[in-house]
Amino acid sequence: MLAALPLLALCACGSSTAPLDDSGVQVLLERQISIVAEGIEREDAILASQPVGALFSMGGNVALRYGTATFPPAGISETRGLRPFRTFFAEAFKQNANITQSFEVSDFELNGDVATLTVTSTFNATRVDLVPPQNTTAELEDFMVFQREGGTWRLVNWDQVPEETPETPPA
Repeated sequence: MLAALPLLALCACGSSTAPLDDSGVQVLLERQISIVAEGIEREDAILASQPVGALFSMGGNVALRYGTATFPPAGISETRGLRPFRTFFAEAFKQNANITQSFEVSDFELNGDVATLTVTSTFNATRVDLVPPQNTTAELEDFMVFQREGGTWRLVNWDQVPEETPETPPA
């Protein structure tokens, strides 16, 4: 956790220091997604949630790779934000062990106060809720949308990039 503290300090920039240029924002957001990955690997929902914004939502296909939990999690009234994120991952960590998570950025787009990262998300774990325990692997393309809120870049949406369906030639 101590290794992540310098990253947390960089990611919690106020409006006077948060970068606005493409390269500065991309570097900052790559650091933020590394915090998410580190939190998932350490099974620490609070660490993983550091970049998450109040409007955060997660696509169902992303949620499925972490086990049987749904997003938003059952039993809580909020459908967006920190609490659903933390509750979801707390449940996912009960189902998974030996987790590795990485994100590799393949595309970055900045449009004012909104930035979108396309990432290759690689997740490996052992499902300990299954008998016998089973290894799971997912390597999929996701997009992560960040929005500048009060001068800080926050993760507001994480979803899987839809798979392209081949065009059917006209009959």
